[in-house]
Amino acid sequence: MKANVQEVLNAALALNGDDKKYVITVEGNKIITRVKWMDTTFFSPDSITNEMRNFEYIVEVGENGKYKELDKSVSVSKSAGKGGFNFKKSIFIGKEITYDRTVGLGRDNQTGETGIVSNRFYSEEYKAPVRRLLESHGYKRKKGALAKIIPAAVIFAVAMIFIAVALLLSTTGKESITAEDFEAFATEKGYYVVEDSHGADEYIEKILIAYDEQDDYQIEFCVLTDAETAMSMYSACRAELERLVSGSNMTSEQTAYSSNYDQYITSSPELYLVVIRVDDTIIYVEADKENKDEIKEFIDEIGY
Repeated sequence: MKANVQEVLNAALALNGDDKKYVITVEGNKIITRVKWMDTTFFSPDSITNEMRNFEYIVEVGENGKYKELDKSVSVSKSAGKGGFNFKKSIFIGKEITYDRTVGLGRDNQTGETGIVSNRFYSEEYKAPVRRLLESHGYKRKKGALAKIIPAAVIFAVAMIFIAVALLLSTTGKESITAEDFEAFATEKGYYVVEDSHGADEYIEKILIAYDEQDDYQIEFCVLTDAETAMSMYSACRAELERLVSGSNMTSEQTAYSSNYDQYITSSPELYLVVIRVDDTIIYVEADKENKDEIKEFIDEIGY
């Protein structure tokens, strides 16, 4: 039986303790686990360098019994030596972080120990307690819509043979982008980008989800193993969108295709729905109609 959100948030705070390396806080409906896993001053003949690395595991708990995850890593490096003073800071958001380790001569500023200092980080140490808590309270990890549609794509494999022949008669195409390009562009636009854990699937290279936290919608990007598989996925996605607007007052519908491109966009008074295939990639959106303009701008700017 699913517990209410406030019960889960209160239980998360109870995971804190003096013997824990992490600190858990609650902000709104988010559970945030923070850990400073490195604060070390390294010594070398030419310089002294202080390295600080922090990790955050951010979980948004929904009323629908699902939760979303984000990883955030912040690294700060300060060094002084013959080359002068240098400062560097890097922030990574959304990409799953698993294991890291550093070893060197220096001082651990958190324990005061000096000598050979070893810092080890394994993100599952800090994710597991919260995940176990959520699952014990009846909550499941939220996956992107594409992950739910993947099994249905197999149904369309035979039909796509005929569609592929029709597409060869068309001439104008579009240029696909890589998963790395999508992630970089979405991050620059202020989205949190995470890789969807879609499970083992031999036909899928990667699924990325770009979250807009302010307006609570997501743009999904999938890379398949080849264009034929992407065409099957496109048909499955289109069928899902047609199902979502069936029985409603559909306000618009757009379709297009070319030699390497398929597009289906539809909307109702409440929803704005998009699926686009370019080569072996898919863009998929299920969002409130009020977010239509910014989603359309995003898709236009990546050339889809």
